[in-house]
Amino acid sequence: MYGLPENIDLSFFLGKDLEQLAFSPGQIQFFFSEGIHIGFSGEFSHSAHAKTSGWDESTPLINAASILSLVGAKVIDVHAVTDGTLTLRFSNSETIVLYDNSEHYESYTIRHGDDVWVI
Repeated sequence: MYGLPENIDLSFFLGKDLEQLAFSPGQIQFFFSEGIHIGFSGEFSHSAHAKTSGWDESTPLINAASILSLVGAKVIDVHAVTDGTLTLRFSNSETIVLYDNSEHYESYTIRHGDDVWVI
């Protein structure tokens, strides 16, 4: 809905472990080391071992189960685009791309310390 700020620095993700995932209807929570958090209710794609899967809040949560393989992996690259697309690449050679494609609601939030971005 809002996109990402043009000059946003998300390098704080680098080297952080994805410690926990929490699933609820219509939302997935990503908990990283050092208190970094993404609350997500949009659409994503997950690439692992030459296969890509996806999920959005209108599909059953079981379709999002592929991302469980990210738990325990470190973020080794982060890329943000002003349209709200956020790409995280992990140490297990997998990638997740979060999309900001909702016209009426936020797609995800990022929390880092006292900083909060609503996308």
